[in-house]
Amino acid sequence: MNHMPVTLLIAITKSNWGGAQRYVYDIATHFHKDTHFRVIVATGGDGDLITKLEHEGIPTRPLSSLKRDVNFFDDFSALLQLFHILRKEKPDILHLNSSKIGLFGALVGRLVGVKKIVFTAHAWPFNETRPAYQRFIFRVLGIVTVLLSHQTIAVSQSVIKSLRAPFFIARKMRCVYTGIDTPKLFEKGSFFKDISPASYNGKQLVSIGELHTSKGLDRALIALAQCTHLPWTYHIIGSGEKERYLKNLASQLGISNRVIFHGFVANASLYLNSFDVFLFPSRTEALGYVAIEALFSNLPIIASNAGGIPEVLFDDPYTKLIDCNDGKAFKETLLSILKKQPVVDVHKRPGILRFLPKFMFTATKKIYLS
Repeated sequence: MNHMPVTLLIAITKSNWGGAQRYVYDIATHFHKDTHFRVIVATGGDGDLITKLEHEGIPTRPLSSLKRDVNFFDDFSALLQLFHILRKEKPDILHLNSSKIGLFGALVGRLVGVKKIVFTAHAWPFNETRPAYQRFIFRVLGIVTVLLSHQTIAVSQSVIKSLRAPFFIARKMRCVYTGIDTPKLFEKGSFFKDISPASYNGKQLVSIGELHTSKGLDRALIALAQCTHLPWTYHIIGSGEKERYLKNLASQLGISNRVIFHGFVANASLYLNSFDVFLFPSRTEALGYVAIEALFSNLPIIASNAGGIPEVLFDDPYTKLIDCNDGKAFKETLLSILKKQPVVDVHKRPGILRFLPKFMFTATKKIYLS
């Protein structure tokens, strides 16, 4: 007896390549290979996510009016676009990603009678640096999104706790850690051969991520400016809205000759072994792909004790978890590693097993079909 495949429509606000988009890509490609599912992805913009999905033969639906910032006319138009997509595709499961499409999708999904609405909370906008009244509004909207969804996946326990939702709402949330395939890291020195063929002084420190306030790269620059009596070079890999601010800050601190902005680099995390120390100074982070990827490298890690980061790195013997707002603690931790770098044995990093993709896919499928 032949059964009709389950139609899974995955929606995300932006199609630029970031952590949430990588998650959508992984989920979409996995279930696309499962004959029990028919997968469609709806997204705003025309970024790398769309290109990668189409390369895998996964159909996409444009939400051309959907943008991250609030705009009444664009938002209303996006709601109508999503309504028409849901009416046409008639998904059995609607899987929403990111706060804005989460709220819109849960609302429209309820209106058109979608059987199962799943929302993945990658991060909450109220954890970003905002005025208090905005944080309050975004917290309330987050609670409403979870209430309207049938099930919410949180990428870390921190995401669940930080919402501070009433019990009857919080019990609809379940933590499912992000899973990644074991990366095949490039050999040591390959970054300086393939991407940046130049020689740099001292220890080579690196951060990878979007140049956004939440990533805390300014805190790393301020701490490093107090360590100039030792030789080091800091490599920042990524692009974003704070690039000019960070370059100006490095100049004001007198360390612009030691800080290299490489912009976006494809497969950046595969070059980790080319460096000596990995810095992860985020102000807020739901979990962080790059923190998981760093566990597969031979680098010691200095990371912020914030958000879901400790859930990834709490038992790693080569990680220093610190309050990156404490400039003195940050400086002293940097100095200790710059003076005597530990030798890392990747096989002694116990956290790796928690982040195998089979656990994420199995848990997600169970949520879809429960």
